Amino acid sequence: MTTRAFDARATALFYRLLPPSVRLSDAEQIDTYIGSLSRSSFLHKIEEIRQYAFTVAEQSPMLPEPIDDEFSAHAKFLQQMETYKTLKHAIKHADIGLIKRVIARCCLLFHGSGHPKYAFLSFYMTWLTQTAAADGSLQLAVLAMGSLIYVVLRTAGLR
Repeated sequence: MTTRAFDARATALFYRLLPPSVRLSDAEQIDTYIGSLSRSSFLHKIEEIRQYAFTVAEQSPMLPEPIDDEFSAHAKFLQQMETYKTLKHAIKHADIGLIKRVIARCCLLFHGSGHPKYAFLSFYMTWLTQTAAADGSLQLAVLAMGSLIYVVLRTAGLR
């Protein structure tokens, strides 16, 4: 459900970038517009969304400026869900390099969420995989284990 909320909010940010000639109530017109975009134009729109919602200024707005608390809450939700979706994607596709990068971000999220066991596990995984605590082959094995667990759960129909 939360991943659908992420998708809906990201879509709403994309709709914000539609030209005035495209009516928001006409799904066919929106589809036609999106289909007419070149790859680089579409990626430029995605970059605009990233700049709008994922910037440092949105995470820590300057105090003299008025803060849009509702948008700020949406942006923070998107930022946290982006980490979750990235980790989920990395595990599903066994992208060990991406898993390694996302685990460090999970340390902060779990620590702030009141889940000390997950925070400890994230810190422990970061320590094992990003310091000299373990040699390179053990680091790869630890990172690959996350992908293996996902495959086993998928095969068993549990995920």
